[in-house]
Amino acid sequence: APTTTTTTTPAPAPPPPPIVNTASKSKGIWISLPQTCTTTTTTTMCLSPTLSVETVEAKPNLRIPANHTLLSRADQQETRTLRPPLAVKLPIPKARAPIIPLPSPHAVAGSEEGRQVVDRKVLYLIRHGEAVHNIEERKAKQLAAASLKAEGFSPTSCTYKDAVEAARCAVLHDRCLLDAALSDAGKSQACSARSVIDDLVNGPNDQDFPWPTVVLTSPLQRTLQTSAIVFPKHPGVHIREALRERRTGLPCDERRSALRIRSRPSFVYMSSNDLLNFDLDCGCGEVLSPCPENSEMTSPPMTLEDKEDVRRRSAGLPLLLQGFEDDEAVAIVTHKGFLRELERGLLGRPEATEFGNCEVRVYDVTLHADGTLHSKLLYGGLDDQQVE
Repeated sequence: APTTTTTTTPAPAPPPPPIVNTASKSKGIWISLPQTCTTTTTTTMCLSPTLSVETVEAKPNLRIPANHTLLSRADQQETRTLRPPLAVKLPIPKARAPIIPLPSPHAVAGSEEGRQVVDRKVLYLIRHGEAVHNIEERKAKQLAAASLKAEGFSPTSCTYKDAVEAARCAVLHDRCLLDAALSDAGKSQACSARSVIDDLVNGPNDQDFPWPTVVLTSPLQRTLQTSAIVFPKHPGVHIREALRERRTGLPCDERRSALRIRSRPSFVYMSSNDLLNFDLDCGCGEVLSPCPENSEMTSPPMTLEDKEDVRRRSAGLPLLLQGFEDDEAVAIVTHKGFLRELERGLLGRPEATEFGNCEVRVYDVTLHADGTLHSKLLYGGLDDQQVE
């Protein structure tokens, strides 16, 4: 296999364009991409029969100014030292054990005939807005695509597609993207989602939708910010660990501690008691992370997840709804991966398309005494057909 070379880019100079070396196509394609926050680090990736990406550390520590654009507003009162990403390889090894102690009720979408109904709700499903790591992903893909096209690779070839995907994955290992915040576009998308819900509740429909009196949200910053914009100062917002994004081991999918979250002025009105109990039970510190090398982690490593793990976790949604029997409508603010597995699994829509940023879909959900579930899509998605 080709050997990895390390180069150092002078800090004052603009980041160099990606370089594609096709001298030995039989052994793979090597692409060098500039780092987002670390100008002295070069990421090198090789596409060969076994895809690998290595990040070479060229500086032991990097001080990021407190007013850096990738830091959240609440963190601008301090200057923290971030470590560049350590050596990593793709794909990330995954542990199959589920991380949420949330037993599945084995609920499935089905007919209501002959079953005792124990609860019925209107369920608003909302994906978070665009986050800063989504911007870095898009930039990396564009740079890699431009280089590959210049070298004559067809966009329909497997080599081209694999190289672009590898470039996207590589930038996500940057520690500057820890618990990524919403971008300006993401905040605008959240405002649009709020207008959509207002129109559904107050619009000129023959049958208006009920206002969600409960909002359940993932604990990651991008979902918390989306909830704060879509439901400002809502008295019924509850933060739930079970709604988080799939555990990938990437900084953008790690979250802050419950104590840190509840200290943020934007989130202080949200109920974080359940999240705090989760952190105390597992002895978690400032950052929950499945990466053993993460210096900010003080708890035992958390297990990684694959899509099957997320589907099992999403099947526990009826348990999350317990305690809200008197609420006619509930909003869920979460992530694309969780929503995909929820719709294609528990809600019985195996062909459901993935959510766009801040997309809103509404379901009529009936829970039965035997643990089964019946769902009907009321708004959004590809169709409004009843799901049996």
